[in-house]
Amino acid sequence: MSIDWPVAFVVMIAIAACAGVMSEYVKSRSRSTQDETGAKYAEQYRKMVENYETLAKETREAQATLQSKLEEMQKKIDAMEKMLREVG
Repeated sequence: MSIDWPVAFVVMIAIAACAGVMSEYVKSRSRSTQDETGAKYAEQYRKMVENYETLAKETREAQATLQSKLEEMQKKIDAMEKMLREVG
């Protein structure tokens, strides 16, 4: 049994059309998956930035507090040294 060329041509066009529809479907699914993944990672990145900013603020506050405590201690040490120089 052989197929005439017009029938073979129509079958080839049908196969090409099916392949085109399938590839468009796969592209669409891939694009939607990428969008979902991108949105998920964008949200994670935003949260990470917020956490970093909070940590940076807390670190700056801790450094400022430590600096003020060190200055207080230095004043006390200076006063003690002055007193020892006067006594000694």
